[in-house]
Amino acid sequence: MKQEQRNIVATSLAVVLLAGCSLLSGLSNPFVGKWQGTAKYIEAYDFELDNHYTSSFKDAATGKIVRSDAGKYSYTSTTLSLVSSTSSATDFVYDFSGTKLTLTPSNGSESITLTRQ
Repeated sequence: MKQEQRNIVATSLAVVLLAGCSLLSGLSNPFVGKWQGTAKYIEAYDFELDNHYTSSFKDAATGKIVRSDAGKYSYTSTTLSLVSSTSSATDFVYDFSGTKLTLTPSNGSESITLTRQ
């Protein structure tokens, strides 16, 4: 019985340590979470800890989703790269300011400002 209890305690401790490491990793990844923008098309991004993301674009007037996407993301100290499941990579220069995230496409298109949800 004592060996069984030790195994249960050891397993529980391992689970707690792994969960703690996962939490700390999320704290160091500034993108993790839900972000939303407002414009003609309401953009919403959900960045996951495992470096996957989903995005959706709704028509602000009708509320209907006009496009959605998913893929993987990576980032450096200055750039965010989204690799969509349906198209090639899109690179952005990013800037955090409080609860705001501004993404400026590297191709020179207009920047997008998102708010953490």
